[in-house]
Amino acid sequence: MNITLQREANAREYLEKQKKAEMEQIELNERLTLESLEREQEANRKLTEEAMLLKFEASQKVEKVRLEAAEELSRLQHEKDLALQKAAEDMKIQTAKVFSFV
Repeated sequence: MNITLQREANAREYLEKQKKAEMEQIELNERLTLESLEREQEANRKLTEEAMLLKFEASQKVEKVRLEAAEELSRLQHEKDLALQKAAEDMKIQTAKVFSFV
């Protein structure tokens, strides 16, 4: 009977140790999964941050180019206006000269 009791005790101890090892493995898997998810989340956060920064920089460059283009258009319009004004003045002078000879 002692041998039977010893076998039962050994079997219970084996099952307890096996159950404990399984629980430890489950806990390890959960911890590793959580750590992996945290790393992935941090990587995604960094990528999102970098994408937002690149988008901001691109919009700043676009705005700068638009401003430069608007300034150039304004300068060209001013030059055109001056040229038209000079042409109008030259026409008045030429018209005055023609009428002064008549």
